[in-house]
Amino acid sequence: MRDARSIGLAALLVGIPVHAVAQMTLALRAGYGVPRGDAASLGGLGAFRQGDLFGNLVPVQMDVSWRLSPRISAGLFASYGIGSQGRQLRQLLCDQYPCSRVTDVRFGAQASWSPGPKGPVEPWLGLGVGIEEARFDARNVTFASGNPPPASAYLTDDIRTAYRGWAVHAEGGADWRLRPDLLVGPYLQVMLGQYRVQDVQFGPAGTVPGNGGIPSNNPHEFISLGVRARYDL
Repeated sequence: MRDARSIGLAALLVGIPVHAVAQMTLALRAGYGVPRGDAASLGGLGAFRQGDLFGNLVPVQMDVSWRLSPRISAGLFASYGIGSQGRQLRQLLCDQYPCSRVTDVRFGAQASWSPGPKGPVEPWLGLGVGIEEARFDARNVTFASGNPPPASAYLTDDIRTAYRGWAVHAEGGADWRLRPDLLVGPYLQVMLGQYRVQDVQFGPAGTVPGNGGIPSNNPHEFISLGVRARYDL
């Protein structure tokens, strides 16, 4: 009798659906981004386009997510992009003075949906929201000091500039399963953002800092196409 009860209990436990711990997924992606839209409005100088700041962008992004259900995943992302100087930035500074590459950093949260594997391919769609910062430096820049010539008519300083604001993105792709835990495939991402604060510093760190709002309500975009590798733990 005891053996029969044990067998019955085991059969009952096997038949009860058990919710497993959410599966963790890591992903690494790299792409090529094209800038669009307005970065800022510079008063009487007019709009400063995103293409005036960035010539192009090569973003690398790391994703950490958890599969909440067979179709839905959610997690965090961090993106670091390196770009060339845009048209206006080259004309104003970089054709005359040494400049760094322009960088774009984003981090935040995102979620994705997949209908599940379609043969060897798994299509997916995603949405994300986060914080964005664009940054560039110019060195040994010479400009008028405001004093009457000839004494101290010009100064030479380094300039460090950062633009900060919010960003959202929508994306989609298709992953090919190379092995049970490794998938690789293309993705397309459209990011929409708006810089809300500019931070400009001159000279040695902390000498003449300044920051303020940017009088512009126009958004900017990055349209990125690339490849993602996904590893299911």
